[in-house]
Order: sequence, then C-alpha cells, then structure tokens
Amino acid sequence: MTEILSYSVCRTLKMRYGNGAMFLRRAMLNGLKAGSIAGSPFPLTASVFQMTKKQISTGRVLDLAKSQVIYSSDPKKPGSQSSGPPNNKVASSDSVGLGSQGQTAPEKFDGGGYEEEKNDEYESNAERMTTLVRRLKKIASTGVFVAVLAFVGFKRREKRKEIADNIKDAKFFKDENLFKGAVGALCLYEKPGVNGAKVVIPVSILKDGTIKRIQNLGTHKDDVIVASFPKAGTTWVQEIVYLLQTNLDFSKASEKVLETRSPFLEYPYPGLDFVEKMNGPRVLKTHLPFDFLPATSGNGKIIYVTRNPKDVAVSYYHFAKMFTPLSFAGSFYEFLEKFEKNELPYGPFFDHVESYVRHKEDANLLIVTYEELSKDPADVIKKIATFLGKHLDEEDILKIVNHTSFESMTKNAAVNYEHWDDLGFRNKSEAKFMRKGKIGDWRNFIAPDRNETFDQWIADGNKIKFPFVYEI
Repeated sequence: MTEILSYSVCRTLKMRYGNGAMFLRRAMLNGLKAGSIAGSPFPLTASVFQMTKKQISTGRVLDLAKSQVIYSSDPKKPGSQSSGPPNNKVASSDSVGLGSQGQTAPEKFDGGGYEEEKNDEYESNAERMTTLVRRLKKIASTGVFVAVLAFVGFKRREKRKEIADNIKDAKFFKDENLFKGAVGALCLYEKPGVNGAKVVIPVSILKDGTIKRIQNLGTHKDDVIVASFPKAGTTWVQEIVYLLQTNLDFSKASEKVLETRSPFLEYPYPGLDFVEKMNGPRVLKTHLPFDFLPATSGNGKIIYVTRNPKDVAVSYYHFAKMFTPLSFAGSFYEFLEKFEKNELPYGPFFDHVESYVRHKEDANLLIVTYEELSKDPADVIKKIATFLGKHLDEEDILKIVNHTSFESMTKNAAVNYEHWDDLGFRNKSEAKFMRKGKIGDWRNFIAPDRNETFDQWIADGNKIKFPFVYEI
C-alpha cells in the first residue's frame, strides 16, 4: 500500500516538477516506513503536502528528499532536533510529521530508496495500462461507429420497405410537366380490399403514410368531418359548423385562422399529430372519398358538400394556378381535359360524389350542395344545426348568415387565406383564394361547342343521376 501511494503521489509531482520528484519518492517511502515504526502512518507525506507549490517548484522538495533522514526527538543522537543537521531548516518534528512525544523514529534509513528495477517495473506497467486503455477506447469507438452505421442502414431499409408497401397499389401518371409546384407527381391509388375505391393523390402523401394514418385516426362522438371534392364549398361549411360547435364563438372565429380551428387531414400543416392532440369538439376537413375516411368515422358525424362539375372545374383551375404547391402551367382546356380523364387530385369526380351518396341514408351523414347554400343559406344552416343537435333562434341564424356570407368571408383574414401570401403559398399574379363565389361562372370559360362534349362526359359519368344544378 505504501509503495503504491508513494508512487502515485510522486508520479503526479513528476508531471508538474520534473525528475527531482523521484528523490522525494524514495524519501517518502522511507518516511512511510519510519512512520509505521514511530506511530505516524504518513509522516513525510504530510510534510510535503504542507509545502506550497512555490516551495516545491523552487527545490524544497528536492532538499527534503535528499536529506534521507528522519530525525528523532533524542538530542543525544545524531540528527536530533537540538543538534539537527546544519543548514537544514525543514527537518523538524513538526515539518516531517513525527508521532507524539515519547515516540522515536529510527536514526537512519537506507538512502538508496526503492530499487531502480522496481521503478522501471512501475513505469512499464503504467505504459502498458495506458496503451491498453487507448486500444480499448479505439475498439469501443469503432464499435459504436459500426453500430450506428448498422442502425442507420437498418432504418433506411425499413423506410424503403414501408414506402414500397405504401405505393404498391398505386398507378403513376405520365409526367406532362404541367404541375410545376412542390406537390410533384400524382398517382391513382386503389384501396386494397374495397372494390372500386380509388382516388388520385400526390405521391408524396402516399409515400409518407399519411393516407394510412388517416384511416387509422381515432374519432370521437362529438367530431364533425366536413368532406368535399376540392372547390365545392368546403370553407363555407367549415365556418358554419365551427360556429355551431362552439356555441357561436364569433370572437375565436375571427382571431384564429381556419387551418388550426378546422385542420385539413391530408395537409402537412398543422398535421395529424396536432389533430390527435386537439380537444373536442373537433371540426375536421378532408377531400378524400368516403372509403378513405378514418375507419372510426362512424363515431362522429359527416357533412358532405358537393357542387356542379362545371363550376367546380372552373374554380379548381384558378385554384391550381394560384396555389404554389400545384402551380398548374397549362391552359384552362388542358386542365378541363385532365378533369375529364380523372387525372387531377382527388378525382375521379363522379366516384367521389357517389362514394358519399351511397351512404345518404346513414344517420351520421348529411349531404348539402353549394347551390342550396347560395340560394337559401338560412335554410341550410337550420338543416345543419338540426343534424348536429343544435337549437338556434332566428337571430342566431341571421348572425351566422351574415358572418359566413361571401362578402363577409372575403374580408375576414381568418378564413380568406390571405396569410398564404406571406407564406409563399399563393402566386400573387393569379386570382385570390376566394375568387367569385358565383353559380354559372362556367359560361365565361367553356365555349358552347366544348360544353357539348363536357355535357356528354357528365351524362356518362353521373351514373347515380345526382341532380346537379347549373343555374339559379
């Protein structure tokens, strides 16, 4: 134990004060042995630690080490305190830490200290230990690096496998470079196990698993899902439903944007994580067909909004040019052709409408049309309120009618999507999100001869004979 302690202390001193510390080590060992005889276990070590750093660095340690003698308290013996060695001012019983009075230390100790061979052995062992530690650290760091690479590789393979599984039932459209935005490629996705259930969606939200997450989303009995084909009146009905579900909280309806009050399930912002954390009652938006809704959607209620396909096509065209993630670069007739070929997001149009109309007798589903809302908004608001179990008086209905009129909503920053301008989601050279809100605007865009072919397409596609209204 004394050997190890003296070696450890002196090795530390050597790193700071050079080879002179080795003389101290020898004296310390003798001192430790002497202390055992004299009754003090660490005599010389205590003396060394009482010295200041300056004293050690200026040679006091060396002087103390070279003395090689621990003096006794007997004045008759050489080296006693009374007749101590000349010029040695540090070798007193106090400075070297001798034991209590009456205890004596040996007069002399071997000045040779510990054998040089032993020193070499300690040095050699220390060097081997240092080398071993370095090798172990290198092995450990290499192992960690390899493990991280293996984990990353494993996660990448898992992700590729997941993506491949997500898109295995998709048919990709030929890229005609008409959509310049970040949405990118589109595909026709057929839901496995459901005959005829298909929808055109961006490949991106199919790859990342958004569609599967939506179908696995848990819904509550006080949830309301507002569903529609794009540009059929979704925003209008969302605002009406939000007011009904919040007991006509017009203040919040004017302060918070609709995107956070009634989040869009397929859209990255605010996202499904946000939806899952929302407190009820929740008003949710989707453009997906009925068969792609959450499997538990029967827990809540669904309001489906539809509109005549001619006005939908015109409004959708302007939206596709305005919305930067789409940035449609073709003409209106190129867009109309894609509409008829079912190559636009959320198509096919008639399959979309039919998927909800098939469930029109379901107690938790209500179908309203854009044309009904335009003609008699108060009547439709009453119908929606009754469906949701809300009882309104005429004054409340009139407040909702005024708040949700096209003129009012175009001025309401919480619903007119003008904040998209600052976010870069709108091509400012194109029409605004809320453009006209008129029925029959299609006559300004579809020439008579082209309208004939469009009418034929509608007749062939509208197998359920839904009574679309094209004029009021």
